Amino acid sequence: MYYDEVLSIGWQNTFCPLNNDIHVFYFDTGLLDFDTSHFITDEERIKAGRFFQKQDKLNFLYGRSLVRILTGKYSNAPADKIIITAGTGKKPYAIIFESIERSEIKFNLSHSRNGLLIAFSKTQVGCDIEAVVQTKYYDLLADIFTHDEVALVSNSLNPLKDFFKIWTCKEAVLKTNGTGLIDDLKQLEVCKDVSRIQALELQSNEKFFLTGFAIDERFIAAVCYEGDKKSTIRFFDGAQVLKGLLIR
Repeated sequence: MYYDEVLSIGWQNTFCPLNNDIHVFYFDTGLLDFDTSHFITDEERIKAGRFFQKQDKLNFLYGRSLVRILTGKYSNAPADKIIITAGTGKKPYAIIFESIERSEIKFNLSHSRNGLLIAFSKTQVGCDIEAVVQTKYYDLLADIFTHDEVALVSNSLNPLKDFFKIWTCKEAVLKTNGTGLIDDLKQLEVCKDVSRIQALELQSNEKFFLTGFAIDERFIAAVCYEGDKKSTIRFFDGAQVLKGLLIR
């Protein structure tokens, strides 16, 4: 597995073809204001109604809608023809209505509070975003982090931030192949330049490329993808991109 970190993000404001790049869209759902009813199914509408927290409901509705809008744009298909279903490990994937083929566009979605992250790729991809909020992370270290990861957090000048750096990286790797949580998270080490995958559930013939990054001071995030070589990652200001797509 190959790891790097983006220290300064250059946000793009306009949509462009995916080609062989990785596209990462960030949305602040508190700033979104469009009618999701045009983009979600009856089943999804019912599911959204079961959420107790308003923020969780918004994240779900906006997330599903945005995946359809963007996948449709990549695939040159109407958003309402994009069907989202579950594959291995309940990882969602998209198919185009009236086609037996999956869309060649892979995606993964993550949200935390009002932060929504969607990653797109032509290979398997996973992402995670976490709001940097005070938490009793130290109670978790011994159970989920390796010796080196614990040392990094314990010796850090900003232990909370480094905790979330490692946690989001682990989550992104797990979500890349749809594994979900594994029994022993210590079998996955993402400690700076040291990265090892010992878990049998995560073994793959493809290489894993993992990138960590921050969004302002509010969120820590990571994206992971499979491939035979490193790809260019493009970061998009989702709200700005969306304006260009919805007004056409």
